[in-house]
Amino acid sequence: MRTLLTIFLLLFSVNMFAATGGPDDFGYEWKDSDEPDGPDYNWIDITQYFNSTEVKLLGDDNSRGPFAMNFNFHFYWYDVNQFWVGSNGYIMFEDGQIASPFPLLPNVLLPNNVLGACMNDLTFLGDDNPAECWYWVSTNLDTLIVSWINVPFFDTNGNGYSGSNTFQIIVSAVDSSITYQYKAVDPFSPYSGSSSVGMENYSGLDGLHWPNGNSFQTPNDLFAIKFYYPNPPSHDVVTYASMIYNDNPGTGA
Repeated sequence: MRTLLTIFLLLFSVNMFAATGGPDDFGYEWKDSDEPDGPDYNWIDITQYFNSTEVKLLGDDNSRGPFAMNFNFHFYWYDVNQFWVGSNGYIMFEDGQIASPFPLLPNVLLPNNVLGACMNDLTFLGDDNPAECWYWVSTNLDTLIVSWINVPFFDTNGNGYSGSNTFQIIVSAVDSSITYQYKAVDPFSPYSGSSSVGMENYSGLDGLHWPNGNSFQTPNDLFAIKFYYPNPPSHDVVTYASMIYNDNPGTGA
């Protein structure tokens, strides 16, 4: 009995502190910078690049786009070449917006096709709010970086916000990978708690959540998570059903 208990506790501790995850049904896996062969944290300040673009008119619970990537990014078994930026810490490869309560990814609720780096109740509104969001496409057209800089949480205090979060999403066509980097993030929103971190395909039926398990957790500062494209994929061709239109007025769709 004591031996079984020891084995159980060992496996439990490994799972609790695992720095890897996956695979999903397609074969994606993730590693974070706590893993010895995981990604190195290396913040890229795209605001210093002459061809970076500020995402204007982000507010509270909204999104902006579409923006052209100017290259094809292989995501699951299909290619995407445009994106939308959400004020609440995500990008999408389709139009939509995500607000509290934030889902664990993957999730079939629309919108789908989501890369959620720090999905939480963030806001760009309020007097003297320092929040900025920028994106940059490399000149050789193989990398997209989107950075949220000094973005606070929504709060009901006098100026409407509190805290500060700086993080970025890196989409690379070189190896079809996705990397999230966290320069400085607050662990808890006043109204949403910890952040939802993950990714999902166009149907929301396949994807990965960080960390392992069905829980929300905000990454640490100076931290990175990388999602690796499978080689080879678990499925050559995968078809998922996904509702994109409903003409029944009663559903509100």
